[in-house]
Amino acid sequence: MMQMKYLLLKLGGGGFRVYYNAADGTHTFSQYGDKVASYRFAEIITVLSQCVHDSLGLEFDKDHRNLSLAVIYGIDVPESAQREVSAGLGNAELGLVSEFPIEKVATDFLCSQKRIEADVKKGVLFLYSDNRDLHARLVLLPSVKAVGQLNLKGMGKDPRVEAAAEYLFSKVRDYTECSYEEAAPAIRKAIVSFIAEGRSELGPIQLPDGRRNPFFDRAKMEEFAPSGSADFSGTLIDLLKENGVMPHDCAVVFLGFTADNSYFSSAMDKFTPHVNGGRKLEDDMRRYVLLSLEGLAQPTDSAPKSNEPEEPKEPETKPDDTPKVIAVESESEGDGISGYSGYRKFSIKAEVKITKTGIFSKKKELYVEVVVEKDLALPCRCALTIDSQNHRVFKPETVFDELEKNLKGPFQFGPYAFPLNGIPKDAKTIYVHIYPYDKTFSMNLFKNNHLEVKL
Repeated sequence: MMQMKYLLLKLGGGGFRVYYNAADGTHTFSQYGDKVASYRFAEIITVLSQCVHDSLGLEFDKDHRNLSLAVIYGIDVPESAQREVSAGLGNAELGLVSEFPIEKVATDFLCSQKRIEADVKKGVLFLYSDNRDLHARLVLLPSVKAVGQLNLKGMGKDPRVEAAAEYLFSKVRDYTECSYEEAAPAIRKAIVSFIAEGRSELGPIQLPDGRRNPFFDRAKMEEFAPSGSADFSGTLIDLLKENGVMPHDCAVVFLGFTADNSYFSSAMDKFTPHVNGGRKLEDDMRRYVLLSLEGLAQPTDSAPKSNEPEEPKEPETKPDDTPKVIAVESESEGDGISGYSGYRKFSIKAEVKITKTGIFSKKKELYVEVVVEKDLALPCRCALTIDSQNHRVFKPETVFDELEKNLKGPFQFGPYAFPLNGIPKDAKTIYVHIYPYDKTFSMNLFKNNHLEVKL
């Protein structure tokens, strides 16, 4: 039986990256190739197929059911692109597909690490910039429900980049044949990388004519900081207040170009705490996703596609999710033997509740309710049994609970956590029974005491 292989697809910043996990036991993702500047599904599936072939040694068309894919959408990814990718993956018949907005993954990871839980009471604000536009998304706690988003055109630029570029060009203006317009793109690109990577020094930059700018350090960079608050801070505070959240009750997570960037962090000094979403957090989240996938995905040869966990577009409150009703009342089996004190007719109901305990984790439990019709008491000691085969014969090894003689219902049983004791993990159907424990008591006197439950 082939072991499940794990992939991660990360969309954002105008493109996507693919990651893979090839070696068992490493619990890390490796990046495949470079970022592709596209959200088109046709290009995504092409790169996924190449990654599966080159890095995992598999053929996508043949082995797709043994692939587990996590998809993380950045807050700047348009909804139209998300719909296209989600629809395409729905037709790809992978073994397991899990799709999440990045704020869901990040919040769950940060809370699991106690990095924001102790101080934050109401919400988390995510900021992302590509050094052009600023994207903000507010989620409420503990539901991690997105309640507001802003896309601020042009507000994602760090004004220090242009000021530093002009300064550096001024140092070589008399020695280069390039105009500022010709030299600026290379200088800006180097400065953006310098800020994003958190380096302490920026080395010489080669200009189009071969000359090099002098280097400068981060302290010099801070001299170009504009005076006063950034223009976007008031707009973001208004977003919070519209949703009943105050800055001191809200953490801010910096993603993309806003991470490790003093221009953006200083503008958000009213928020506590600050969480840098730089390279370290990205690595931590990928590892967290992989460990979670390894706990969810099951090895398979030709299992049908699963889309669990649930669609992330409408996050649910955890842990009290709405129960899913799997079984209904048992059907009638006849009129019984009236006039005999031992005759009892039952109504049995069963529910399977699936409760999310985290973004990737969940628990599945069985609840059973038994009612004795006509409000009669039990004529003898009884047993609740659960089996994977409908034997219609009392088997002591299948007993899950007991009821004493003369008790009246309704009786509530459970929760029984899956996998159920003695039940195969891959069982598609289980059977719930009420049997008399007293061997001298005829089982024919119990009616409607069997329930088939489809899982």
